Amino acid sequence: MLGHLWRYLLVLSLVISTWGISTSIFAETALPKLTTHSENLKDFPNTEIVSQSPYQAIAYSPDGKVIASAHSDNTIQLWNAQSGQTINMLKGHSRWVNTIAFSPDGKVIASGSRDKTIRLWNALSGETINTLKGHSNWVTTIAFSPDGKIIASGSQDNTIRLWNAQSGETINTLKGHSRPVNTITYSPNGKVIASASSDNTIQLWNAQSGQTINTLKGHSPWVSTIAFSPDGKVIASGSDDNTIRLWNALSGETINTLMGHSDSVRSITYSPDGKVIASGSNDNTIRLWNAQSGETINTLKGHSNSIRTIAYSPDSKVIASGSRDHTIRLWNAQSGENH
Repeated sequence: MLGHLWRYLLVLSLVISTWGISTSIFAETALPKLTTHSENLKDFPNTEIVSQSPYQAIAYSPDGKVIASAHSDNTIQLWNAQSGQTINMLKGHSRWVNTIAFSPDGKVIASGSRDKTIRLWNALSGETINTLKGHSNWVTTIAFSPDGKIIASGSQDNTIRLWNAQSGETINTLKGHSRPVNTITYSPNGKVIASASSDNTIQLWNAQSGQTINTLKGHSPWVSTIAFSPDGKVIASGSDDNTIRLWNALSGETINTLMGHSDSVRSITYSPDGKVIASGSNDNTIRLWNAQSGETINTLKGHSNSIRTIAYSPDSKVIASGSRDHTIRLWNAQSGENH
């Protein structure tokens, strides 16, 4: 009897080895799950991560090993960026998590929610470090200063708050937008904060004093997303007018207008080397643009619903996109393939 059982298990193990069937099928099923498309994990990571709830925002850890995702089921999920396996699920917010960011040293994760709070989490243990309260409406966007000492947050209460990242105390409240703040970002040198708003403007603020430096106008309707080029000389913005505008960060003048998306541009980012701009849209596509000429390099198709968030891996090799179709897709940044 034992001999027959041994031979059966040996044959089964050979089948698993030959056909590459994951032994996880014999374990208890866990949600969210991973759908694997990559043929060689050494060359490229698993390329589709499936969740039970839509992705609101994603962020790479500074070392590129972890992807953090914010969800409408009130959770934050941490994934191994290579294998796609779930590392941890952070629970504490009482409503949708809209935004997420890693501290520059990768030790802290900041999240903003419709529950009007910001939570700081230990990135390793997943424990809550602090809860920041002060906004009177949804927290829509978060950014760490390049030195990691300050957290900037934008809200549907039309304000930007600056917080001491260590103590959690409010340092300053920036007022100037007449409608919700959708995205904020620091310039690479940390001296300027740029904010995009539903009032159709981008405002540039002195990060030290909180004074307005410039107001950029040109989009209609609202501005959904912004990003600084790595050298800090250009600001890219995406809007519900389906366009991307490139602005001179010093003068505020429009350099170029990129047209190609057929619906709202929801997310935008530069490649770490500054040569490519990636944009995600409600038209379910990601477009890659030559940052210098503004020409389309590639159009990435695969999502079946709006793309809410995109991020480059720190080594520029992978583009991660999060969608309302409940998936994160990982794309080869060079070829645009999603295996």
